[in-house]
Amino acid sequence: RSIATQLCGRGGESQRANERYGRKKRLDNSVDWIKSLLAELFKSAKPKIEGGLRLVEVDASTAQEPGAKGTTNRVHYAFDLMSMTAIEAKVTTDKDGETLAHFNCLRAGDVVIMDRGYNQPKMLIPAINRGIDIILRYNAHGMNLWKREENQIEAFDGLMKQDVMSLLKANEDNAFCAPVFLIHESTAMPCYLHAVPLPKEKAEEAKRKVKERSAKKGRTASKEAIYTSGWVLLLTTLPPSVLSTEAIGEFYRNRWQIELAFKRLKSIINIDRLRAFKGSKTADLYLHAKLLYAVLIEKILQSRFGIAKYKFDEERELSMWRLTKTAHEQLKASIIQVFPMIERFIPAMLKSLTERKRKRQLQKPPNAVQDLMKWCQRDGVYYA
Repeated sequence: RSIATQLCGRGGESQRANERYGRKKRLDNSVDWIKSLLAELFKSAKPKIEGGLRLVEVDASTAQEPGAKGTTNRVHYAFDLMSMTAIEAKVTTDKDGETLAHFNCLRAGDVVIMDRGYNQPKMLIPAINRGIDIILRYNAHGMNLWKREENQIEAFDGLMKQDVMSLLKANEDNAFCAPVFLIHESTAMPCYLHAVPLPKEKAEEAKRKVKERSAKKGRTASKEAIYTSGWVLLLTTLPPSVLSTEAIGEFYRNRWQIELAFKRLKSIINIDRLRAFKGSKTADLYLHAKLLYAVLIEKILQSRFGIAKYKFDEERELSMWRLTKTAHEQLKASIIQVFPMIERFIPAMLKSLTERKRKRQLQKPPNAVQDLMKWCQRDGVYYA
């Protein structure tokens, strides 16, 4: 406070600085309260029947502080595919990557759908040991798989390293499923690798993107990276008798729903545009308050329209974006409407709507016109 006083001077400016400091302090101290409210809302997302099948998509998105070109914070999201609602969210710094360890909501019986960012055996195997099944977009260059076969150079407790490139070429662009093992420390977990070739046009586009990304980093894409980009590789603990290669390839496309959820968060409530700087309590408050608002909108949609109106496992005619946008506009209007109705809120509301300082000023009549109006008012002259 003393620093603010020195910067702003004495008198009225000092008082206003102290008021701003007090408001900011109250906001910063409310972070834990906002987090507790968010946790309470997520409690209702727990399944009523223990052991029941639940399809959960997990992913992370980024938020940037003002002027930042890179990532400032990450928002980790767990999304129930069937009910199309969030079941957990966590905010971390840019130093924390994607991992299942961020989610306390996952339980035995869940089928978790993930992208390439979760290719980490040390994270996957403990989750699988807890009874969680996975469907993972496999990155052939980021995580090793193993198999039972003789005459291989690399071995680990009787298991041989799987050469994914050779496996793909041996199947000559045909979809297939191969039993493999995922290894971490002393645990070898049986899994299944499903490989689905992309259509020719999409395969060429994927290969082009790989080359472009490598060129931007000043490198030349390897032949292996170019070749494997023409395939969709999916690693799962579900046996082929439960989901065939064709079925699991089609099902993985549903992961797009969590991407759409992030797009709604960004386009409707601007969750990716931080209004505070990295590491500040205000930034933490901003992100958690946005998440609280988003989950509140979901609860409003469920109570008003009924979850059956937009369940994913039924024929859908409603767009989640339109529903969310409608609820957002109604909720925002309700919040804004409160302030003019209560007299003691009017000064604060007008202050919050005041234009920021900028070179281009709001228009007003020229000084000569203002002088003329004052002269007319003083002498009782009025113009119709």
